[in-house]
Amino acid sequence: MRILAAIGLSLATLLLTPRIIQAQTFVELATEGQAAMDNEDYARAEIALRQALNQADEEGFSSYKVELLFFLSRSIDFQGRHAEAEAIAEDAIRLDPNSAALRCRLSTALKYQGKIDEAEASYREALRIDPGFENAVNGLGEILEERGDLAEAELLYISATESNPKSSKNFYRLGRLLVKQERWADAEVAYRNSVDIEPGLILNVLHLGKLLQMRGAIDEAESLYKQSIETNSDSSYIHNALGKLLLAQQRFSEAEQAYRAAVEINPGFSAAVYDLGFLLIQRDDHVEAETLFSTAIETNPNTDGDIYFALGVAIFNQKRYPEAAAAYQEAIRRNPDTDYSLLGNALETVQSPSQPN
Repeated sequence: MRILAAIGLSLATLLLTPRIIQAQTFVELATEGQAAMDNEDYARAEIALRQALNQADEEGFSSYKVELLFFLSRSIDFQGRHAEAEAIAEDAIRLDPNSAALRCRLSTALKYQGKIDEAEASYREALRIDPGFENAVNGLGEILEERGDLAEAELLYISATESNPKSSKNFYRLGRLLVKQERWADAEVAYRNSVDIEPGLILNVLHLGKLLQMRGAIDEAESLYKQSIETNSDSSYIHNALGKLLLAQQRFSEAEQAYRAAVEINPGFSAAVYDLGFLLIQRDDHVEAETLFSTAIETNPNTDGDIYFALGVAIFNQKRYPEAAAAYQEAIRRNPDTDYSLLGNALETVQSPSQPN
């Protein structure tokens, strides 16, 4: 659902009518509401969408009311007013009772309120309207999985792949469920279908690659990642996955190259930074490792304690023990349940009474 896409098609006609001023006002309000939703400014979106609804009623653009109500319900849901979002979704359904998207919108508002049975019923109604509707498949599937109805969830996903065989997400959900049941061969088939349908979807590639590695098909997993990089060269996640695979095979130079590509795309990507940094430390490039970790922290101030631990190791190896101790303490503060004793024990061996504990 995109308000402007639909409106844009009718503007040429509207511009030839005496209602040009009113049409522009409506379009401006709809534009502002959509932009605010995209920017996650839900309070502003609510105001604009309510005004657009008033304009639609006053100037005869009632055909857009359903879509406006859909986005208004979403904007209110994101602000935590779930009962109100539910009521608005029901208003929209009264206008268009055969919309699977509106039924899913209602289900989401119900789930936020803990009304799981009602949400399930609404998802099932959405699937009655459109048996392959992705949001309904996902929402109902989550409910079924959470309460342990894995057999019914599997039947749901299989039915969805049959109703909508071009949906990679439905095959992905089926594969994910089969992995939970440790049905590796069946899961691989489902993941392969998801990648074949939408090879550019990173999540599909990552899950298939991980499963191939687990099953010992290392060469195939490597080939999968490299093929994906050809079409998704700006994905730090694929470069990182390739780096981990190469590192596990002790192909350190190639792993470093893959990790560097991931970090160049996303300097704050903790997993890639951590592994690349320790590759550098292992060959005594402590200064570069320190720079790498410091840049990651500057890029992502909310990074977890592992990067501070790694920073502490790089600094410790340069014999700047008080700074290493400070990084160690910050690592513990951020990840109190993680064992960083490797650095802590090393600090104890060199620490003097005048240095921080």
